[in-house]
Amino acid sequence: MHRRTFLATTSAAALHAQTPQPITSEPLSEKNWFDKPMRWAQMVFVEDDPGNYDPKFWLDYFKRIHADGACLAGGGYMAFYPTKIPYHYTSKFMKPGMDPFGDLVKGCRELKM
Repeated sequence: MHRRTFLATTSAAALHAQTPQPITSEPLSEKNWFDKPMRWAQMVFVEDDPGNYDPKFWLDYFKRIHADGACLAGGGYMAFYPTKIPYHYTSKFMKPGMDPFGDLVKGCRELKM
């Protein structure tokens, strides 16, 4: 590609990007849910978080920062939710009946995340 062709192409692309796009009042559907979230939060558990972290604090924090979506890590070699998958161990800090990952998912959904 020649320099002049490159400059013409990128200039046209820049002008197109600045052109206002029509705003539609079309409601979001399951098909295009990913178009809505603009501010994301991410939370990753460490082994001793179950029983030591405050889910209400984190859900309030997500609300305070106006997060539209959250990336929650449910586990890797260790699960932070009840599991019966062979050799997929739960955190040794989880007590019976605990579901830290599920509690955060439920809370995020209540926040419409």
